[in-house]
Amino acid sequence: MSGFSAVDDADNPALFVEYLDATARGLAAMKHYVVAAHEVGGSDLVLDIGCGAGHDLELLASAGIRSIGIDPSLTLLNAAGAKLQRAAPRPGLVLAGGEAVPLRSASVRGCRIERVLQHVADPAAVLTEAVRCLRPGGLLTVFEPDWTQLQIPSEQFGPDATWLANVRQPRIGKALWDLVERAGCQVDDRVEELSVWTSLALAERLVSVSAGLRRRVEQGHFTPDHARAWLAEQQAKDREGRFRAIVAKVLIVAHKL
Repeated sequence: MSGFSAVDDADNPALFVEYLDATARGLAAMKHYVVAAHEVGGSDLVLDIGCGAGHDLELLASAGIRSIGIDPSLTLLNAAGAKLQRAAPRPGLVLAGGEAVPLRSASVRGCRIERVLQHVADPAAVLTEAVRCLRPGGLLTVFEPDWTQLQIPSEQFGPDATWLANVRQPRIGKALWDLVERAGCQVDDRVEELSVWTSLALAERLVSVSAGLRRRVEQGHFTPDHARAWLAEQQAKDREGRFRAIVAKVLIVAHKL
């Protein structure tokens, strides 16, 4: 299970802040699209469920949008507080999980959720809370990977690399449209983007290839020899500039009925 399910209990929680710093740069285009959607939607107060280290709250503030972020990790909220000291308007920060948002019903005009549902036990419960907090007509944006499409081409073992996804909800990207509709929203837009990682070091940083191989062996899907052969093949490709890892990311833009 992903460490993002319990950041504060990790041996080195600061590594999660570093990870969010690194991935924020790679997701800049999608993040700016989300901010633009909330600007167009007239979101005078946006709730960010699972705000992490505050990267998206900072973007919202730079667009002049008031926001409040919640996260169950004190480590991440402290990082967000440090990042947002000069943000204006200054976002609010609350220690809370998405399953029980401490806001009144119909109290916000917008809500964003990014790469959170893949880590939670009950994505539908989080979406229900998000929609409860939205006013009628309020904007909801949800962005999640579809780990069922993760591929790393291999001449020996085929391209399927879904076994590398170490999250509670690897199919969340595929299920997102239906979940959002069931929560009481109408979908206005669905954007799917393919990310291509071109170095093994980046894949290791983002999905921990070495840990995934260990799980693959422990679960009996690879023998140790198979794991070594797979890794040797990918290392050779990496040296030759031919390494590729491909994953789909899905953004849903919707409004509360």
